[in-house]
Order: sequence, then C-alpha cells, then structure tokens
Amino acid sequence: MAQFGYYHVETVDLHSLRTVEILDRIRKGEFDQESPLLRKVWEEVERPEWLFLAALLHDIGKAYGKDHCIKGARKIPRILERLGLEGDVIKAVTFLVRHHILLARISQRRDLGDEKTVVSVAQMIRDPDLLRMLFLLTVADSKATGPMARSEWKILLLNELFLKVNKILEAGKLAAPDVRKIITRKRQELFDRLKGEFDAEEVGNLFEQVSTRYLLEVPMDDIVCHFRMALTMGDKPYAWTLKKINGAPVTRVVKCIHDSPGLFSKMVGVFTLNNLRVLSANIFTLKNGLAFDIYEVTNPVDPLMERQRWERVKQEILLTLKNELPLDELISKRRQGLLRIKTVPFSHSIKVKVDNEASDFFTVVEVIAQYRPGRVYEVAKVMSSEGLDIRFAKVNTDEEKMVGSFYVRDKDGQKIYDERKLRQLDEALRMVAWKLTS
Repeated sequence: MAQFGYYHVETVDLHSLRTVEILDRIRKGEFDQESPLLRKVWEEVERPEWLFLAALLHDIGKAYGKDHCIKGARKIPRILERLGLEGDVIKAVTFLVRHHILLARISQRRDLGDEKTVVSVAQMIRDPDLLRMLFLLTVADSKATGPMARSEWKILLLNELFLKVNKILEAGKLAAPDVRKIITRKRQELFDRLKGEFDAEEVGNLFEQVSTRYLLEVPMDDIVCHFRMALTMGDKPYAWTLKKINGAPVTRVVKCIHDSPGLFSKMVGVFTLNNLRVLSANIFTLKNGLAFDIYEVTNPVDPLMERQRWERVKQEILLTLKNELPLDELISKRRQGLLRIKTVPFSHSIKVKVDNEASDFFTVVEVIAQYRPGRVYEVAKVMSSEGLDIRFAKVNTDEEKMVGSFYVRDKDGQKIYDERKLRQLDEALRMVAWKLTS
C-alpha cells in the first residue's frame, strides 16, 4: 500500500517491517552512541515481545482510510485472540497502536513547559512500562518513516516529553507539583547566582514583575540570562543572547525587549528574511512593559557566515522596531523568487482547529496548511490584526506543509470563547492561506 506524502518513503508493509527492524537494532545496541537514552529505556522494558508485536501492527488501520490509529486499535483484539493471546498483552498492544503518534504530536505541537500538557499525557498513559514501550515505538516509527520525520530537533522534543512524563509516573503523582515550592526554590537560586553582580533589591524588584507561568516554564539558566540583560540593557531597545542547542542545528535566542503589539509577527518576519525558520517561541510580558522572549530557530545556512548573518538579523530587528523595514514587501519578493525555482508536489487543504482545553490560560489555535515561504509570518500577522496576543508558538515546517500551534488570548488577557470571533479568525486564516497557495 503506497503512502503518498512528504515523509514516508516506503509502502505501509515495508514501513511496518522497517519499524520492527529498527527496534531490533535498538535492542542490539546500534544506537547506543547516538542516543544513550534508548539503551537505558530498552533495558527497563518488561515485555519487549509486546513491543515488537505492536510495531508490526501499528499501521494496520491505514487500510481503512482516515483515523488509522483508532481503526487499527479496533482490529487488535480479534487479531491477537486468533494468535492465542489474551489478557494484558491485548490491552497493551491495543493501547500502543491506538496512541502510537501521541508522543510525536504532543512534543511537536504543544508547550512542553506547560505542566498541564505533561500531566495530561501522564494521566493518559499511567503505566511507566507502557510509556517506555510507547517511546521506543515512536522512535522506531520515526526512524522507519524517512529522514524528515526523524530530524534531530524532533528527537530532542520527543526525549524531553518522555523524560518529563516519566518523572511524573515514577513519582506516582498524576498532578501538577506544588507551585509555591517551585517559585520559592527558583527565587532563592536566582538570588544566589546573581549575588555580587547586582543589588539584591534590584533583583527583588524585577522578580516581582515576572509571571508565575514564566517561573514555572523557563529553565533557570535562561531566567538568569533574562535578568542580567534586563538589569544592564539601559536605554537599548533590546538585548539578546544566542545559545547553540546541543544535538540539533538549532539556536536558542534568549531576548529581553520592550513589548509592543504584533511583536511576534515582526520577529518572525525578520527571521524569515534571513532564511531562519522559527521552531518555537515563548513570550512573557512583565508588569513593567518588558518582554522576556525565547525563540528557537534553525541555524544560518552558511556556517562560515553565521556571525555576519546574526549581525544582520540584529540590525534588521532594530529597523523593524522603528517601523523602518518594509517586511511585507521584502518577504513577498523573497517568496516569489523561491517559488520560481521550487515546486511543491503536494497540495493540502487548510485546516484550523481551536482548543480551549489544552491550556488553562490560552486558546490554542492549530493551523495546518500547504508550505509557502513566509507562511508563519502571514499567519502571525492575521492573528495580530484580529486582536490576538500570541504568547507561545510551536511550528513544524517542511517542504510539504506547515503545522503551527499558537497559544493566544484576547486583548483583555482572556481565552477566546466567542463563536463569532472564532469564525472570523478561521475565515481570515483560510483567506491568507488561500492567497499564499494560489
């Protein structure tokens, strides 16, 4: 059964066998040097034969059209009973087939810093051994699919989600941790690390400006970095620190900047002009009007010219903040030039999904559309024009399609429940996606 898409390079039967083969290679230790985590997880799996069986059958539902995970899971009990199997093995394999894309989707489309995201996955899986098997199945499935499905960045996200969910399951508490304890611990560590550099009162006053969400989601190293920049930037419009991500061609841009309407779309526009794809963005507005931002973007294409490229990005951000850079015009020219030399062989209808349950504080708007240069920038512009405030985004873009998840709220800082506003947003997003596709 052929699979007509950008990711899959083999038919369903060969892909399924390849998935089993990848698991066997993990068992033999062929990925130990590349990913020591796989070896550790494999050694803790209690029933590896169940995992092999799930790998063989994980895509059996593709013979029945859409929703292959659900349709495949429905077939498992009858198949295993015919093989003389019963009880826990049927429950486990059915679960693995039903949820074999769960970890990949959550890791690539949701905010892994949001405790609710991680806890909800833990509540769904519940069993640490089931989590281990699901993680290994996801890795094997990705590696057997094709190079685009197993990028270093996607594997890092998958590893992060697994480790966070595993920590919750091992602790045996399927609930969010005590917020007060986390904030107290981070506050003390922040003061300890900045002691001697800044007056304690300065640090304390700035600490009072940040949100609880910021303290819960941002790693300590980035918090320290943000505070250093905020306390030393003076009259500068913004300051940033660039950090290379180990294990993936990605740069983490830790930035302190004065917040303004449409800031996210402006930043995405500048990155787009410089051929840097935004993978994720987290924006935290302080009470004093500053914004502590974290962007994760692909590295500059030419490694020999990285310094010059980042210097150009820095200058273009300054021009953009002054409204002196015609982003629309420049991105349109770049798009036209790229489309003259590149043809996208696949066509996707535009899908817009709204989720008010995934986050306690934000409405999650998921946009899936055919890839075009500047797509993320245009989507961000539409959301800004509709009065939405983007606080977090995670974007997966390849030569076939863009999948973007945007955590938004209205101008009053609330979720969007108004059906009229949601319809208006849906229409506006579909319109801009249609214009870019046609």
